[in-house]
Amino acid sequence: MNNFKNTEIYKTIIKHKLPCFFVSPHLDDAIFSAGGLLYELSKRNVPITVINVFTKASNPPYTVSIKKFLKSCGYKNAYDLYNDRIEEDTEVLNKIGVKVINLDFVDALWRQKKTIKNIITNLIPEFNYIYPIYRTSIAKGKISKNDKGLEKSLENKFQKIILKNKKAIVFGPAGIGNHTDHLIVRNALSENIKDSIVYWADYPYAEHSQVDKKFSSSLNLSKFTFKSNSKKKMELVLGYKSQISAIFGNNKIDTSKEIFFKTI
Repeated sequence: MNNFKNTEIYKTIIKHKLPCFFVSPHLDDAIFSAGGLLYELSKRNVPITVINVFTKASNPPYTVSIKKFLKSCGYKNAYDLYNDRIEEDTEVLNKIGVKVINLDFVDALWRQKKTIKNIITNLIPEFNYIYPIYRTSIAKGKISKNDKGLEKSLENKFQKIILKNKKAIVFGPAGIGNHTDHLIVRNALSENIKDSIVYWADYPYAEHSQVDKKFSSSLNLSKFTFKSNSKKKMELVLGYKSQISAIFGNNKIDTSKEIFFKTI
């Protein structure tokens, strides 16, 4: 597998200190999937901005899936969880001199339909949620028709923040694992930023899944690895204390390598 450090885009970023945007679906994805590279670029004085897309929850009543997630994180309400997640992310990224922009879109698990709540939705909240059951919707990569306008809203945000800088290089999710939010972000990026985008293998989903062959073939993507800063990345990953147990459980966290995809 090719070394990302040997690519022209990496060499050009380092040489010319090109601004880099890491577009993270959630408040941890950039570090979990690309923290080693992110740290490498930062220490070489490359200007970096992490754009966190889905950084908010919604108000109760909560679905069973939400309650399970809150419990796995050790929280009773979403307000405290997301406040802590934002603080954790800001602290981690500030340590390595990275600018942070939170777009404040609502996380998929918490997105609700634009309907008036009633007795039924209060008793059975699932009726009012776009993705009522995590495993049968979000985890399956099923983008709801209720999210039809969301991708366009993201495209508009990216145009305002990223596209005004013609020299910027963009890093974002390849959508491995088919998490709905990751796919929405990937699609919004690929529609607008074609030549200057590098996709990362979504970790930890990439431990058990591969990049979508249709997507990879359509862009003629080549695969690269990055193997530096393993210890530093582990330190950064462990800064997301509210998420470690929920995401990794008792599984080993592997920071030995990162995988990237780029059109050549």
